[in-house]
Amino acid sequence: MDREGVDRVVVVGHDFGGPVASHLIAAAPERVAALGLLATNAFSGHPHPLSPVPAGSPGSRRGR
Repeated sequence: MDREGVDRVVVVGHDFGGPVASHLIAAAPERVAALGLLATNAFSGHPHPLSPVPAGSPGSRRGR
């Protein structure tokens, strides 16, 4: 944003982009004019799409 000279943006996060958008607005709320979250897991038990999933947990492919 800085390189392009953009001061504020409207951020939309879809699916796993929701947590990323949420992290952006938490880190720099003054840079975000509006936030839209669509079909996202931003408020689930794993708020970040890259959070490690323990082996043996539902959805884990490790330990099988």
